[in-house]
Amino acid sequence: MKKLITLLILLLLATNNALAKTEVKKEYYPNGALKTEIPLTNGKENGELRRYQEDGSLLMTINYKMGQRDGKTVLYGPDGYPIMEFSMKNNQLHGTNKTYWQDTHSIKSQSKWENGIQGKSTMYYKNGKKQWTFNNNEIFPSFEFFDKQENLFASGNLEQGFNCYRNNKIYKTVKTSSKIEKLEMILEEMEDALTNPNIDINKEYDFSFLCK
Repeated sequence: MKKLITLLILLLLATNNALAKTEVKKEYYPNGALKTEIPLTNGKENGELRRYQEDGSLLMTINYKMGQRDGKTVLYGPDGYPIMEFSMKNNQLHGTNKTYWQDTHSIKSQSKWENGIQGKSTMYYKNGKKQWTFNNNEIFPSFEFFDKQENLFASGNLEQGFNCYRNNKIYKTVKTSSKIEKLEMILEEMEDALTNPNIDINKEYDFSFLCK
């Protein structure tokens, strides 16, 4: 009896899959070049969407599961190397997100997300050393800043200020509003650089001003 029920379930699933309408929708640039390939199942995005530049190079891939963003999205630069990649689950950021330096192709940042909530993030110098970390899992989200040899030189948060370190020992605390405001401006600019072509995405910022 159990075997019969299992067989009926398998037949039902096979019938549903056979009835599902699958197709690939294509969009084109005015010059006729392929712009987008969109896999559809019963009219919903399902699979890997691929978007191209007018010259035919790959611009972006986005993964869908029956109309919802689910899986990895990758944005590519003009040279074919990835600029940014992130994962989603049920239309929410979930997993490890990464950005890359365009000139060295090394990792620029990495952040952890769970069901749309950001956890710990790390930013890297072009030499691969850790530049700063951001921990969102606290009452006051905190930062740690490192020099290019990965020595800690400052830690703290935007609300309470920063401790400055020398040889792993605190030698002063900074609560100057102008320095906090400058830090906020730089962090906003770094975020905007992903979408604003007027901001140099390959710029390495210097945070040593916090302890000067």
